[in-house]
Amino acid sequence: MADLVLVRPSDTKPIPMNRTYLLRLCSLFLSLVAATAFGGAQPRMHEALDALHRAKTSANPVADLQAASLALRHGSHNKAGYRAEAIPIVERAIAELNAGERIAADKSIDAAISKVEKAVGAGVR
Repeated sequence: MADLVLVRPSDTKPIPMNRTYLLRLCSLFLSLVAATAFGGAQPRMHEALDALHRAKTSANPVADLQAASLALRHGSHNKAGYRAEAIPIVERAIAELNAGERIAADKSIDAAISKVEKAVGAGVR
């Protein structure tokens, strides 16, 4: 009886990951870890964070940003001030997208993600 041997094809190539994709993946992972470790029950903050991450790659980022803004506005606590700081940043990103400034909007979205991640880490305050 012959032994089974698994052979890895020599023509397989690793899946290329560019730096931006890897950074986004790490950011999402860290935000989920922070939400689990520190967040507790903060559904609006998690909704906002999910919408902001979707806006980075969405075909319709304005709708995702509007969803993030709505979730932030309906948050029940100020989260050490970070929630209140994130709202105008999201609104600025919407205005930048409407003006056709995608690069500036991406920077604003990144800033809003940072604020919301800090808000999640701050917990209920």
